[in-house]
Amino acid sequence: ARSAMTLLDIAIMAEWGSIIRPIMHDQPILLPIFLIFLLISSFGMLNVMIGVIVDSTTESKRELELDGRKVKIETASTTWKDVIHSKALSAADIKKSRTEVERFEKEKQRHEA
Repeated sequence: ARSAMTLLDIAIMAEWGSIIRPIMHDQPILLPIFLIFLLISSFGMLNVMIGVIVDSTTESKRELELDGRKVKIETASTTWKDVIHSKALSAADIKKSRTEVERFEKEKQRHEA
């Protein structure tokens, strides 16, 4: 348990001096092993932190895009409602224009074929 805590202290660079000084004094051959462990664990922690930052940035971007789409849809809806009320269009007029658009698209497809 103490060795795991020592490795954790090395990984988070807590009490680094108090751990390494006795090792450098008594067993200097182990110093490269501890340095390699320190580099690998620091790289791993940095990688996790960058992953969290990138993930939260991506999520924020997605939310902003959805908000932008929502605003555009609300604006288009308001515009269409204003047009319908200002021209006094009835449901029959809207249905008639829809069928005319469909008929136009069918004619266009026949001419293209």
